Amino acid sequence: MSTKYGLLILFAFLVFSQSNAFAQRRHDRDDRRKVVVIKKAPARGTRVVKITQPHIVVAHRGVNYQYVNGIFYQPYGAEYMVVSAPIGIRVRRLPTYYQSVFIGGRTFLYFNGIFYKKTAEEEYEVIEPPVGARVTELPQDAQTIVVNEQKLYVLDGVYYQEVFVNGTLFYEVVGKGQVELPQEQELAIGTQVTSLPQNSSVVVISGEKLYHSNGIYYKELVIGNELRYEVVGKN
Repeated sequence: MSTKYGLLILFAFLVFSQSNAFAQRRHDRDDRRKVVVIKKAPARGTRVVKITQPHIVVAHRGVNYQYVNGIFYQPYGAEYMVVSAPIGIRVRRLPTYYQSVFIGGRTFLYFNGIFYKKTAEEEYEVIEPPVGARVTELPQDAQTIVVNEQKLYVLDGVYYQEVFVNGTLFYEVVGKGQVELPQEQELAIGTQVTSLPQNSSVVVISGEKLYHSNGIYYKELVIGNELRYEVVGKN
């Protein structure tokens, strides 16, 4: 092989290597641009002094709600508080990552625990969650309860139950409206909840640590990685 021919091969190899390296760097930059980080929506009850994100004012039944990309803020004194959207309120846009829900031959839209229907005026109106609707996500402030060994999620007075469809986990609306969380005195022995009432106090009975609230005694349980409190007695 001549020296001249060998130099040509070496030059071609170097050009090819540099081209591949440049293409890889460009591919990496393109991948980084495609990464979208979606922060969790603030929990209901969260209060802020000022809304810094772009927002619009949506008037409904005498209240001026501040609407921020799927989140509703209601005036609360000198602050704003995150609330569930009132039934009937309308907005012109939904977040791009809403879910479409198909039930009874109709299409609804869902985001952050709120269901919408599209109106003839090209707006989105908040509706009562339709029983049987299945969604893949619930807000972080959905409460978990266990009654008669059945795990349910409760949000805004609406009950969801876990169901698996072809290996995919969904949360199905199974109750709403008149269904409410049981009052403490109505909790049966053995009922498990995931949080204690705010006025609970620690008591020690026969060497065992319990929690007491309004005549109800709770025992702390750890099931898997989940902390629960089981009703073990009443006054």
